[in-house]
Amino acid sequence: MTLPHRTFRCLGVLLVAGLSPLTACMPPAEPIDAPLTAYEPLSSEAMKRPLWILANPRLGGRMTGTPGHDSAAKYIAKEFRNAGLVGGMADDDFYQEFVVGELRQPGSLCSLTIGEETLKLGRDFYPMAASSQGAFDGPICFAGYGLRYGLKMYDDYEDLSVSEAVVMILHAEPHDADGRSLWRRGGWTRMASLDYKLRKAADLGATGALVVTPPTLGEVDPLYNVMPTNRRGKLPAMRISRDVANRILASTGKDWTVESAARAIRETEQPVTGPTPLTAEGTVDLTPGYGQNVVGILPASPERFGKTDIPRPAVVIGAHYDHLSVMGYARSRDAGWAVRPGANDNASGVAVLIQLAKALSRVPQRRCDYVFAAFSGEEIGFVGSKHYVNHPVLPLSRTAVMLNLDQVGRMAHERLIVIGSVLDAPFATMLPAANTMGANLKITAIPVKNSSYWSDNAPFVYRRVPTLFFFAGLTRDYHTRADVREKINLEGMSRTGRLVMDMVRIIDATFGPPPMAAN
Repeated sequence: MTLPHRTFRCLGVLLVAGLSPLTACMPPAEPIDAPLTAYEPLSSEAMKRPLWILANPRLGGRMTGTPGHDSAAKYIAKEFRNAGLVGGMADDDFYQEFVVGELRQPGSLCSLTIGEETLKLGRDFYPMAASSQGAFDGPICFAGYGLRYGLKMYDDYEDLSVSEAVVMILHAEPHDADGRSLWRRGGWTRMASLDYKLRKAADLGATGALVVTPPTLGEVDPLYNVMPTNRRGKLPAMRISRDVANRILASTGKDWTVESAARAIRETEQPVTGPTPLTAEGTVDLTPGYGQNVVGILPASPERFGKTDIPRPAVVIGAHYDHLSVMGYARSRDAGWAVRPGANDNASGVAVLIQLAKALSRVPQRRCDYVFAAFSGEEIGFVGSKHYVNHPVLPLSRTAVMLNLDQVGRMAHERLIVIGSVLDAPFATMLPAANTMGANLKITAIPVKNSSYWSDNAPFVYRRVPTLFFFAGLTRDYHTRADVREKINLEGMSRTGRLVMDMVRIIDATFGPPPMAAN
């Protein structure tokens, strides 16, 4: 990411040209009253639990379409309901689902049997998005990393025939105990890619492939990867758990495990391969994947402001909860297999989102309706937020502003960037006013109206909805396995939450209708 626009200090400067009709000539009002207890969910201590849960490596990075992603969605929906929100979809449902064609997920025909044992999808095996579809069967041959590399005089297939067999191969290529390639400094060779390995095995006559990840590439062993590579493999392939792979290796009668085989290859830079007495039979069935936004509504307070069916301004507060596939991000310096927990990007933003819902629900004088949206598919092109603006739960014509939270967990030197309608009235004066109410941060305001700017505010900008994007800045850990929860600045998240809460209080008083007169 780069910031292609000039930055401005937020000094309350008012820019009157090009304002949206909704915000032009509307001065900010005094913030609505809020009890002190409303701010309790925004403490640094309160931020820790949702951050810790969402950034747990066992969720596998929360890539859209994966079981870890679905687990995160269920947790967010539960927290929204606990905060008093109602589901934004029909029948009080919190899930707004959408199809994502480039994702591939298991179909109903997926199966795998090893010997006499029928394995369980999700626990023991998972179809690989990079594989071809169809059935396979044959004796299992362990083929090490499944590589041939003439320059290193390394050939896993030199003494192993895999014609009409199912190959079991290790993910990646020979690497050290820290998970770094022995063959390429700072990355992996092209041979480490799964599509290369599957093509090689297919060319040698294999009928299918079983892929297992050595523990040196991560303690957590998620099986799923729903994003196909640029090339679809020529071979049906399954990822299998280390436990299953170790049982297969134990059947040889040799003292082999996934860990010991990888270690032997690392120490000798020579293959460890051989046939096994077991057979495999399976079917790869892949269907188009899906994502799901988690959307809840906190309506205006009816006891103070009349019937809830009277249209009121709406405020959307959003953050994306997806992160990267275990295959990583091609343009990252940390490419290759690994769990990237996405603590800053963007468990931090979702944790603040959840706590804001709890805080705002404690304010009894709300005049606007609030939509809390945890978006899916941000990392693959703002898919969830694009779907939302095309299917809003409250009309975009009623939406006064969209507030977006992305990467707010690594604040340094009390600095926060706010991007979007920061120089438009009334937001230009709202922002410094809200900052003096308790957050007291060093704010850099960037007036961006580019609809392709890099977070879920972009689709709203394109639909001419004013946006404010809260962002604590990039770090070296962006899109890498080092984006872990232990590095998060919880106090910075707390102060960001305080700023947004106070901003919301001013927005509510400014855009919301006045209270109804008492009878």
